Amino acid sequence: MKAKSGLEKLISLAVWRTTGIDGDQTLRTIRIALGLALFGVLSVTQASAGASTRSFVSGNGNDNNPCSPEAPCRTFAHAITQTDAGGEIIVMDSAEYGTVAIDRNITIDAPKGIYAAVNVAQQGTGITISSPNVTRVELRGLRLISQGADSTGISYNGAGFLYIDNCVVDGFYGFVASKGVGIAILNAGYIFVKDTSVRNGSTGILTAQGGFGASITLDQVRLEGNNYAGLRLSDKHKATIRNSVVSGNVSAGFVADVQTSPSELNIEACTISGNGTGLKATGPGGNAQGMVRISNSIVSHNDVGLLIQGSTVLSAGNNTIRDNQSVFDVTPHDIVGVMVIYKQR
Repeated sequence: MKAKSGLEKLISLAVWRTTGIDGDQTLRTIRIALGLALFGVLSVTQASAGASTRSFVSGNGNDNNPCSPEAPCRTFAHAITQTDAGGEIIVMDSAEYGTVAIDRNITIDAPKGIYAAVNVAQQGTGITISSPNVTRVELRGLRLISQGADSTGISYNGAGFLYIDNCVVDGFYGFVASKGVGIAILNAGYIFVKDTSVRNGSTGILTAQGGFGASITLDQVRLEGNNYAGLRLSDKHKATIRNSVVSGNVSAGFVADVQTSPSELNIEACTISGNGTGLKATGPGGNAQGMVRISNSIVSHNDVGLLIQGSTVLSAGNNTIRDNQSVFDVTPHDIVGVMVIYKQR
C-alpha cells in the first residue's frame, strides 16, 4: 500500500474528526488543514532560502539586504553569513569591505578592475581562517591594507586548501619579526599563492614554529620591502617558490630557520636582489637542518648573497650569483653531479 504524504494525512485526520458534522463544517475544517499544510511548506522553503550559493557585496549595499545582485550587502562579514558552504561572495564595485572571519568553505572574488579593500586596524587581522569546518578557501583580487602596527593581513590556521590569487597585502608592520605579518601560516595545510604582492611589512610570509608543517607553493609572487624577511620558513614546513621577485627586504629575502625539525625550501627561476641577505639558512645541524635547493635564479646586489649556518643549500649550478657585497658567507663544500653543495665554513 502506498504511504500517505504528510499533507494527505493531515486532510484525512481533519475529515475523520468531522464525521457526523454537517458538510459545511467539514469543508471549513479541510480548508483549515490545507492552509496549515501550505503554511508549513512555505515556512520550510523560506528557511532554506535564507542562504545562497552566491552572495553579492557593493559599496552602495546594506547589510539588511539579502545579498542579491539587486540588493547587495555591504560587508564581507555579513555576506558570509548569507552564503552556503562552498559558495561565493562576489564584489560588484570598488569599496572597502571590512575584515572577515571565515568559518566555512568560501570563495571571495573581486573581478579585475575592481578595488576591493580590507582595511585592518592596529593589532587586528584582515582575514582569519581558523575553523575546523574550513577545508577550502579562495581569495581573488583583494587588497589588504594595514592601518596600524602589529596587524596581520591573512591568518591561516586551518587544515585544508587556501588559494590566494591576484591580491596585494600591503604595510603590515611591527617591531619584531612575528608582529606585523602579511600572510601568517600557523598550521598544516596546502597554501597556493599566485600573482600576489606582499610588501612593506615586517615579515611578508611567516610560518609558525612548532605544530604541523604546511605545504606552500608560491608562483609569480613579489615579496618586497619587508623589514625582516620576505619569506620566513620554520620547522616542518615545505615551500616551493618560482618565477618570483624577492627584493628590498631589509634583513633577508629568504630565511629558512630550523630549531628542532627539518624544513625544505625550493627556489626556481627567482630574482633575489637588493636584500640585506639574499638567502639565510640556519639551524643546529645534524638531523635538524634546513634544506634549500636553488635553480635557475639570480642572487645579486645583496649585502650578503648566502648565509648558511647549520643547514645546507644545494645549487643546480645554473644560478647567477654575483655583485653581492659579500659573495658567500660560506665556501663550496662538495660537488655531486651538477649540484653544488654549500655548507657552513
